[in-house]
Amino acid sequence: MNSLLFKAEMIRAIQRDLKTQTRRVINLDLDNRGLRYCNEKTGWEDWHGNPVKCPYGKPGDERWVRENFWCWGKWQDYLDGEKKRQRFVDMTYEERPVRYVADNETFSMGNYLYGVGYHKRPSIYMPRKYSRISVRVIDIRVERIQDITEQDAISEGAESGWSGLKNPYKSGFAELWDSINEKRGYGWYENPWVWVVDFERITI
Repeated sequence: MNSLLFKAEMIRAIQRDLKTQTRRVINLDLDNRGLRYCNEKTGWEDWHGNPVKCPYGKPGDERWVRENFWCWGKWQDYLDGEKKRQRFVDMTYEERPVRYVADNETFSMGNYLYGVGYHKRPSIYMPRKYSRISVRVIDIRVERIQDITEQDAISEGAESGWSGLKNPYKSGFAELWDSINEKRGYGWYENPWVWVVDFERITI
């Protein structure tokens, strides 16, 4: 994986250097010991000796960032076998550049001829040429999601939860985590194992 996907609020936090960590679910059936790091040559393995490749690389690797964006173009019908489907045709040009949802810009397609206009596109479909942010991996470790510290929750770009709590940013992060992962079966109270990726934004 050479890219990382982030939601709009996290993009804004990265741009302000408020987000320098990200946690991603380890999609493996792990026991309570998780994974262990052997060495730079062999990388990670589970406690049965099975090698596990970290999809986020290693310290020093660079990753480009995908985010939701608005692209000038149109939807076009085509035949996939006997089924009629649609695909998006990118028609971006200098006067109609890509726009970014994180910038709070909203565009409507309008009544353009043949349906050509700005269309909102999910981050997963962002090509490398439209990415405006790159990060460098500083460190990678493995832990349970509930092991996050208050300082790490701040480094995740989380907003403070209820101020009366002992760890308001950890509470805010738990809410953010569940908004993304609970419906996938990896909620806060499931306490899944995660990759913890420390990174820095690359400035040119």
